[in-house]
Amino acid sequence: MRVLTPAKLNVYLRVLGERPDGYHDVNTLMVPVTLYDELHIEPYRDEIIVETKGLEINEEENLAFKAAQRFINSTGVSSGVHIRVVKHIPHGAGLGGGSSDAAGVLLAMNQLFKTGLSEQDLLRMAAAIGSDCPFFVMKRPCIMVGRGDVPKKEVSVEDRVFLVIVPPFTVSTAEVYSSLKSFYAYGYDYTESHTVGTDGIGTVVPEDLLVNDLEEVVFKKHTELREVKQELLEAGALGALMSGSGSAVFGVFKDYDHVEDAMKSLRKREGSRYLCTTIFGGG
Repeated sequence: MRVLTPAKLNVYLRVLGERPDGYHDVNTLMVPVTLYDELHIEPYRDEIIVETKGLEINEEENLAFKAAQRFINSTGVSSGVHIRVVKHIPHGAGLGGGSSDAAGVLLAMNQLFKTGLSEQDLLRMAAAIGSDCPFFVMKRPCIMVGRGDVPKKEVSVEDRVFLVIVPPFTVSTAEVYSSLKSFYAYGYDYTESHTVGTDGIGTVVPEDLLVNDLEEVVFKKHTELREVKQELLEAGALGALMSGSGSAVFGVFKDYDHVEDAMKSLRKREGSRYLCTTIFGGG
């Protein structure tokens, strides 16, 4: 079975405070986009084999392996699986590739072994694997709360084209959230009053919501990302933002012609990747 697993962009991301479990409560609008990893999954004896082409990672850190293991333990399926992951979503860029692969494994195994689990069943299973995993079970634009694992409200998002610029370095999510504490000394504040309300929300216009409470933390260490964001705006983007905890920065554009015009004036940074994508399931 071949499965495509989409990346995500955070159209806004508000950090509300630290939780007793060490994670942070967030309020974020996540949008799936048409940048995919590929999964090839088939039954395999009584063991789990995961091959990840394009990324060296051990089993303990491989979310696809954890997803297969949890699915088998939760359902009692007697077969193992062989999973081949072909990476296209850049690692460590705030695009959710690993979490999407894990959710893709759950969805594929549910279909492959005809276990008949509901979306709610899969959401609960996904939440135990990683914060972003439940969103990728849904694969629909949604405001997520908790540590990013609890769906609050699905929303409609106006069609846009996103130019995602991925620099030649990764950013550790754990280190970014850890650095938030030291940011308090500089007057940084996060409270629930910062969140975007959802009552009566209609179709979301992405460029009207762009905010990310993690940007300044990351930009302080990686000043070139601030420059990338500014360059996108100067090239005519409707708005620009870092996705998640970085390192990717994306610009919002009306259509492909708008992106093409912007590319003519954008500085081409050595080692960076320029990826054009749209909303998954959009027009």
